[in-house]
Amino acid sequence: MDKVRVLCAMDQYMLRAFSRGTSEALKKHTLFQLLLPPFQSFLDANVKKEEKKDILVISSAYQAKQEGKPLEEIPIAPLLQKARKIDQEFFQQTSALPISIEIEYGEIEKIRRQRMEQLLGAAYRLFQQWGKTPRIRTVFARLYSRNQFLTWLGGILHLYNQETRILSHSVRMPHLIGVARDKLSDTIYSVMEDVSQQLVIELTRIMYRRNA
Repeated sequence: MDKVRVLCAMDQYMLRAFSRGTSEALKKHTLFQLLLPPFQSFLDANVKKEEKKDILVISSAYQAKQEGKPLEEIPIAPLLQKARKIDQEFFQQTSALPISIEIEYGEIEKIRRQRMEQLLGAAYRLFQQWGKTPRIRTVFARLYSRNQFLTWLGGILHLYNQETRILSHSVRMPHLIGVARDKLSDTIYSVMEDVSQQLVIELTRIMYRRNA
């Protein structure tokens, strides 16, 4: 079994479900009825960007585990640097959209580091336990109680929402003045928080259902 691929597939499923849920919820807001088509492309590219970053983190955790390297010795700085390169690819993909992006990395990388550290630690411990049982749900159940899993996953998505909020404040749309842009960003963040809470509850239910 390719354990890295399995864990990355689970992460991808979560992020894409989150993106779909966010898009559907945004359609209910009048502000987005005209803006959503170009912004949808932005959201789609953004989630693919985050998938690539999570693959880096999960792969690093597996490699460290295979080499017998302690979790605390896995460096975060190279992952942050590679994440910046992924950002540059993202900027190129969105260059055709009627937006421009100017990122100030100071605040973003504080949040990005926290999210990477949480995902790295969880993935590392999962890979350690996975050799003792082939069932991923059993591994999660050994590492986390139901409430602990819900809190951990909710924390991961909350950090994702915070980073996206900062990124959306960095987006410039020619036809939007600053006040409208800020309202747009705040609406996105509020919707993402609501959707993530619902998704975390649903994923926790699936992960800890009986006879899974």
